[in-house]
Amino acid sequence: LIDSGNNSDGEKVVSFLQEKNITQIDYLVGTHADEDHIGGIDDVIENIEIGTFFIPTVGKDGTDYQNAVEAAQTKGITIQNPTMGETFSLGEAEFEIMAAMEEEGTSDNNSSIVIELKYNSTNYLFMGDAETEVENSRSWDKVNVLKVGHHGSNSSSSEKFLNQVKPQYSIIEVGKSNSYNLPSDKAIQRLEESGTTILRTDKANGDEVGSFWLTSDGNTIDIREVNINLDGDN
Repeated sequence: LIDSGNNSDGEKVVSFLQEKNITQIDYLVGTHADEDHIGGIDDVIENIEIGTFFIPTVGKDGTDYQNAVEAAQTKGITIQNPTMGETFSLGEAEFEIMAAMEEEGTSDNNSSIVIELKYNSTNYLFMGDAETEVENSRSWDKVNVLKVGHHGSNSSSSEKFLNQVKPQYSIIEVGKSNSYNLPSDKAIQRLEESGTTILRTDKANGDEVGSFWLTSDGNTIDIREVNINLDGDN
């Protein structure tokens, strides 16, 4: 599980997992310290069995960060601060930490744990809120599915980056009529020019905020809209 929404979303994430009969998460990832990414993680930890919990050290003084770590410590869960290049696997799926900046002065967004998932012939890239600084820090593989960085902000999804990843599908997680006016028109234009199919949670399920459920046999990807309405702007 990568991220968990705002504080008010924790119970909804737990309910969704329980409805799917998911009782154990081998790897839980809090990409970075922002509340809209880790606010609900303490609820997940308290209600689901967790193997390893990944979270960066940047932003560790924040309340949501401390709540998440304390919940993990209470249950004796292994907490790891991953570094670029680390790998782990689940069945036939292989995961690699593509970025996890920890340098002094790194912003919360750019400390995001960026993960690439490879499953047979399909590739997926989860960018958290990583911005252009992270995008320019390395080379990238071509992917089938891109979880667009920073909710479609102009500070992410640079032309140089998109020319490398060349995503078949780009999913933007963003709240309908959000106060940040996201996604950015400029980011959308760059994504459109890359030739990707854009999927937006603020446009899913007709014109309501929704989510996308992806399943794959490792060769083809099936995408459908589902109703998992979470709170907040992002």
